[in-house]
Amino acid sequence: MTSLTHREPGITLVRNAAKWDQLVCRHTFGGFMQSSRWGDFKRHFGWTPFRICLPSVSESQPPLAQVLFRRVPYSPYTLGYLPRGPLLDYQRDDELDRVIRAVDRLARHARAISVTWELPIARDPVLSARLERFGLRPASPVQHTSTRVIDLSPTLEQIQASWKPKWRSNTRLAVKHGVRVRHAGDVTDFARWYELFKSTSVRDSFTVRGEEYYRRFWQQQCETGDTVLLLAEHEDRLLAGIMVHQFGAEVTYLYGASSNESRNLMPNHLLQWEAMQWAKSRGATRYDMFGIADTDDENEPLAGVSRFKAGFGGEAVRYAGALDRVYHPLLHAAVQRARAGGLG
Repeated sequence: MTSLTHREPGITLVRNAAKWDQLVCRHTFGGFMQSSRWGDFKRHFGWTPFRICLPSVSESQPPLAQVLFRRVPYSPYTLGYLPRGPLLDYQRDDELDRVIRAVDRLARHARAISVTWELPIARDPVLSARLERFGLRPASPVQHTSTRVIDLSPTLEQIQASWKPKWRSNTRLAVKHGVRVRHAGDVTDFARWYELFKSTSVRDSFTVRGEEYYRRFWQQQCETGDTVLLLAEHEDRLLAGIMVHQFGAEVTYLYGASSNESRNLMPNHLLQWEAMQWAKSRGATRYDMFGIADTDDENEPLAGVSRFKAGFGGEAVRYAGALDRVYHPLLHAAVQRARAGGLG
C-alpha cells in the first residue's frame, strides 16, 4: 500500500493517538470505532488505519475520519471501511464534499476498490437522498443498524426506576439466590467465557470469530482498565458473562454469553446492572446496549434481544446504515459476489 506523508494537500494525517482520541471524544458523533485503539486493534487482523482531519470553522469539532483498508487476497487492491464515521456536520454540504474528496484521495493511494461508510448518525430519508446525490450508494450493513442507549447521568436509583418493574425484581432475585458478579482475572476465566459464548451463538444463531479476536481485544484494553469481562456465577458455576468497553463518556456492551442452565436465577439482569454501575463509577454518561432488532416485528431474529434490552429503559437509536463509495465498479461487483463474512 502506498504510504502517505504527514500532510497531503487537503489532508492532515493525525499520527498522535492521544490527540486523535481527544478529537473523537469531543465530537458529537464520536464513538469507540473511530478511536485509535480500535484502529490499532484491527491492525492485528489485516487492516491498516489512516486518521485524517480537515480544517473547519469549528476548531473543537473538525471533520474526522478513521478509514481502515485491507488487502484483497492475491491482488494489489484493497477494500476500505469507515466504521461509524466519518465525523462531520452532515447538514453542511461543503463539509461533506470536502470529506468525500479527502477520503477519495486516501482511497486512491490505497488502491481501494470501494470504501464502505457505516454512518454514525440517526436515520433520515432526506439525508440519505442527499448522500446518494454525492455518489454514495446503499450497501449491506456491517454493524447493527439499531441500538438502545441508556442515559447514565441520573442517580443509580433514578436509572433503576426507569426500568420495567419485572427487570428490577429479576435483578433483586439474582442477588437473593446467591448469583455473584466478578471481573474476569486471567486467560482461564476468559477461556471459560469464550466456550459459553460459542454455545450461546449456536443457540441464538449468530456468528462468532476465533478466540484470539476477543481475547486480544480484552487483554489489550484490560491494561488501561477500559474493558472488563463481567462473569456471573452461582456456586462456582459460570452462568453468564458480558464484555463492556469504555471510550470517553460512553460505555458499550459488546458481547454476551449465557448458559441454558439456571436461567431462572436471572444472571443477565444482574450483569447489566453491574455493568451500568461500573460505567457510572468511571464517569460515563451513556450506556450503549449495541444491537437490537431494526423494527418492532416480533418475527425478527433479534426480537427477543430487543425485548430484554427495552426492559432497561433508554432510547432506541436507528442508524442511517451503510453506504458504498465505489471506485472500480466491475471489481466491486466481483468482490460482492465472492465475499464471505463481514468487514467488522
